[in-house]
Amino acid sequence: KDEQTIDFAIQPLAVPIGVITEVMKRDIIFRKDLKDRGLEIRFHPFLKGVDINFFIKKGDLEIAMLGDTPAITIAATDDVLIPALAKQGHSSILAGKHIRINDLEGKKIGYMPGSTAHYNILIALHSAEMTEKDVVLVQMEIHELAEALENGKIDAFSAWEPIPSAVLAKHPDYTIIQKFLNSSHIVFVKSFVRRHPEETSLILAS
Repeated sequence: KDEQTIDFAIQPLAVPIGVITEVMKRDIIFRKDLKDRGLEIRFHPFLKGVDINFFIKKGDLEIAMLGDTPAITIAATDDVLIPALAKQGHSSILAGKHIRINDLEGKKIGYMPGSTAHYNILIALHSAEMTEKDVVLVQMEIHELAEALENGKIDAFSAWEPIPSAVLAKHPDYTIIQKFLNSSHIVFVKSFVRRHPEETSLILAS
C-alpha cells in the first residue's frame, strides 16, 4: 500500500478481459507515461470477482476488471467508479449430455458463488419454474469445472468463456443447454480517481 504503486486486479481465465489486460501489460507508452509521473502498475491475477471484491474492501486494490454481478455488488457497498464497459460476452450452462434445464432436477451443478455464472443458474432455473432447492449446487473454482464434469462429479456447470468453448472442443458430445449475455467492467476506487485523474485517463486509454 504505497502511493507510487497502482494495484490492478485482473482475471486471466476470462475472455476477452484476460487478453485486454495482457495487452496493457505490454503497453510501453502506457508504462512510460506512468513512470514519468513517478508511478508503476502491478497486475494481480484472480480466478473470480468475489475474491477481487474482498481485496477492494481491504483497501489493497485501486482498479479491477469485474464481471457484471461482482461489479454491481461492489458498487452497492463501496465508493467506486465504473467508467467503461470492458467486454460483452457469454456465460453458458454446459452438460455432459443432451438434456433440458428441467432435466437438471436433483442433479449436481458446478458453479462459483456470487459470480455472473451463479446468477445465470438462477435465471435458468427460474425460466423452468425451479429454484436452487430443486438442484444440488456444488461450489467449485473455475479451473476445477471441466475435470469434475469429465469425472462425473457433477452433471453440468455454469461458467464464462473460454471455459465452455474449451470443454466443447475436447468433448464435442457435450452440449450447452443455455447461454446468457453478460458483461465485464473496469472498476476504480473513487479515492484513487480523485488523487489521480490524469492517470485514470491513461489507464482507460490503454
